[in-house]
Amino acid sequence: MTLQNDSPARVRTERLAYHLWQEAGCPEGQADHFWREAEGLIAAQEAVPPEARPAASDPQPPKAAPVEKGWGAAVARYFAAWWAYPSKPAGR
Repeated sequence: MTLQNDSPARVRTERLAYHLWQEAGCPEGQADHFWREAEGLIAAQEAVPPEARPAASDPQPPKAAPVEKGWGAAVARYFAAWWAYPSKPAGR
């Protein structure tokens, strides 16, 4: 399926492929796989008669958590990164 750069079908396929890629853990080098999977899912959805479709036919990607601002958020990010670092000094 060849789609124009800004067509609604391309945007829908792109969003679904991105959502599938994120659900799979963001593996590298598999963009074509997720694009074809998204096209197949959309084609399957369009094959169902409109009266048999659920109200929301497009899966909505999860919303990103709000970014906290300010000094407290910066300290929290620093300690979260420090705690996740694998070579913490012993006894902490």
